[in-house]
Amino acid sequence: MFSPKIIILSTGSELTSGRSQDTNSSWIANELFGIGFTVSKLVVLPDDPEAILEELRTLVSLATKKNPVLLIMTGGLGPTEDDYTLEVVCKLKGVSSVESVVARQRIEAFYKLRGKNFQESLQTAIRQISVPKDSTILNNEVGIAPGFIVSLGENVHLGCMPGVPGEMTEMFREEFSTWILKKYSTRELHSGFRFIWWMSESQFQKEFISKEESVTSGKVIWGVAAKRGYIRVSFQSNERALVDFLLKKLDEIYGPKSTLDVFEELPKLLIEKKITVGTAESCTGGLISKIFTDKPGSSTYFYGGVISYDNGVKEGILGVKKNTLKEFG
Repeated sequence: MFSPKIIILSTGSELTSGRSQDTNSSWIANELFGIGFTVSKLVVLPDDPEAILEELRTLVSLATKKNPVLLIMTGGLGPTEDDYTLEVVCKLKGVSSVESVVARQRIEAFYKLRGKNFQESLQTAIRQISVPKDSTILNNEVGIAPGFIVSLGENVHLGCMPGVPGEMTEMFREEFSTWILKKYSTRELHSGFRFIWWMSESQFQKEFISKEESVTSGKVIWGVAAKRGYIRVSFQSNERALVDFLLKKLDEIYGPKSTLDVFEELPKLLIEKKITVGTAESCTGGLISKIFTDKPGSSTYFYGGVISYDNGVKEGILGVKKNTLKEFG
């Protein structure tokens, strides 16, 4: 099986209008890189069923016997009238939609828990728990709407997931990535990454990358993504020893500035140690709380937080001494 041409599509008028940023595409591309696949194109589309249908038809035509195409689409799987993904895919395939049994059980339990009548909201609910007939269902363990994978012709598949990042990331990691690996056999690739703190991309390239023969010769593919306060450096090669060597060298050169993904590792550690945390923030305005709660299952270890911007809140709710506030602000 040839490695597929992968195209990621993000749908949502909030994206094309500039009101929101498309973070899903970059996240998926990074995950794919980690399991040995690269993305050919990123596409952003409005909540316009005709535009989505036209784009899908164009992309389907790219597939040949020797060139499989995998389309990955996020968004448009909710209960509202501007969620068109299910409708468009059913029209493209010429099939009807059917209920996901697992999703129905989840939404019935959801309604019962909140004291709502499921039957009264049946029409909206069915829209949210339906998938195209004969599709492979991707269960949603975080939200309600399931994802699905369909064949759109010879050698072309489309996988659809919710646009909500927390739901999409869990679904991709737990189900979709496994399907991709089983479907598309490719040469075994090994990858690894590190966070390098307080380092710019250009500085890192000059100090490290330019001096590594395995990278400059093309034996190892490298990538870097700049974040606030750190860069995420990744390596990929069909030789595990080369990747391990570079990661070890990063740790030796940069010491404590070279770390694993702290945003992934800290929640694991908190759960393992059965520690619950809360936050008291000022100038960060709730950012730390958001980082914690962005992770599925964060209620296991995150208790809550206070945004104490005014000194009155710091003194009255958090118990910070007046003298401390006068001295340090």
